[in-house]
Amino acid sequence: MGVKIKERRVKRNTGERTVYDVRVYFRGKYKHAGRFDLKTEAVKLKRALDRELAMGRVPQVHAKRIMPTLKEHADKWLEIIKVSKKPSTYDNYRYTLGKHLLPVLGEKRLDEIEYHDVEMLCLNIQKNGLSPRTAKLVADILSSIFRHAKRSGIVKDIPVYDKSHFIKGRGNRKSEEFYTKEEGAHIFATAKEHFPQLYQIVYTASLSGMRTGEITALTWGQVNFFNNTILVDRNNVKGEARPPKNNRIDQKIRLFPSLRKYLKEIKRYQEQEKGGSVHPADLVFPGCDGKMMNVRSLGYWFAKCCKLAGVRNISREYRNPFRHYHATWLISLGTAPERVQRQLRHASIKITYDIYGHLFYDREEEAWEHIDRQLTHEHKV
Repeated sequence: MGVKIKERRVKRNTGERTVYDVRVYFRGKYKHAGRFDLKTEAVKLKRALDRELAMGRVPQVHAKRIMPTLKEHADKWLEIIKVSKKPSTYDNYRYTLGKHLLPVLGEKRLDEIEYHDVEMLCLNIQKNGLSPRTAKLVADILSSIFRHAKRSGIVKDIPVYDKSHFIKGRGNRKSEEFYTKEEGAHIFATAKEHFPQLYQIVYTASLSGMRTGEITALTWGQVNFFNNTILVDRNNVKGEARPPKNNRIDQKIRLFPSLRKYLKEIKRYQEQEKGGSVHPADLVFPGCDGKMMNVRSLGYWFAKCCKLAGVRNISREYRNPFRHYHATWLISLGTAPERVQRQLRHASIKITYDIYGHLFYDREEEAWEHIDRQLTHEHKV
């Protein structure tokens, strides 16, 4: 008898990855003992099996395996995803684990966690005033951890399924969830009077559809007044310039005339303050210290602005509310879905329809009513 580790390349929906199969040679053939994403885990099992064989025992792989706690396996899962995920996504997952998951379920063994535990965790998150988006993220992280444990041969079942039963507000969005024209006007007026720096961000977002992190990282070198375009190739992540959300750095969006005029005024003001031309690497909207603004601080001031303006704050449900405001107006003016997708830089048209499909449907209904009225009027005897 003997134990071997075989390295293999397997194909998944997310692409190819390397796995390590542990096999025990017993009674003239190899038997599968376990599969691991990390070679260190495979080596650990191999050594345990070698010890069993050296003592003259027939190894009982699954009976002898120690079931890890959620915290122990989550640490290994974080090591795996750190290679493939963006730093901002990895930081978000690690923060969510430490904030919501591990304090409640961290000391439980993986085989002790049941569907009811996940259900109560997500419901309590929403009862505490957090958004359904946070509950969904927690459920998705837990599901990913269990899928990794199942691939490694540690568990057989995944207790996270049918999340619609315990995550509220996952249905289709309604038009009234985004800001209306009147609400936008109240926020603009309040921000302009009381929060000048915030006004620059929300006004630019409403006319460009850019995300807050992309606006705060915007430099003059990205703004092309000649071609009326903005190159979106940077994103502000905790004060550092990183690639934008979908990792593409060749994204150009249209510069609308009113925003073009506004940016020219800002550039002229900065040149007067500086006593010369601005450098292409200079920020368009610098903070008080000349560096990138803190996105979290802007969220705090936005909440205060909404309260002062008497307008609901939807930034907890929608991270970039005036990006959606911009999209709402494009669609209300009859802009083609493909143009909306291009301006918002969605990876596919499906994402555009998933978020704004109800708005396109409303426009279609209005068009049919208009056609009906016209035809009725023309054929009226």
